[in-house]
Amino acid sequence: MGTGTRVYAPSVLVGQSAPAVLATRERVPAGGSSMPPPPELSVEQRRAALAKAAEARRRRAAIKERLKNGQLSLGDLLVAGDRDETVGKLKVVSMLESMPQTGKVKARRLMRELDIAESRRLRGLGPHQRRKLLDHFTVSAGS
Repeated sequence: MGTGTRVYAPSVLVGQSAPAVLATRERVPAGGSSMPPPPELSVEQRRAALAKAAEARRRRAAIKERLKNGQLSLGDLLVAGDRDETVGKLKVVSMLESMPQTGKVKARRLMRELDIAESRRLRGLGPHQRRKLLDHFTVSAGS
């Protein structure tokens, strides 16, 4: 085993054959410690953070609904993503799934065709990826 890898003993599951029993590996930074724990929050800070997160989810859901109903264009959404942190954190795949006549399968296929990682968020799109998305939906709308 190389430095930085911990191997945990395999656990034997009842009724499992030998090949089904595998060791699990965990990557550990070179220093040997993992990430530091998150900061301690007071009850009020935690409540405020949860409320802020819930509001962000509501806003992103409303934006996806407007996109789905045709009340918001892709171009406008991309511009809004540059100005608004909440919109910028919307995942591209989620946005594509909200586009009219685009479901989960088409969204993922399009992401592969345009070389956009599934984890990419609107704010993280490069200029070429934005242009390809806009071109795709402009051509699709014109057809």
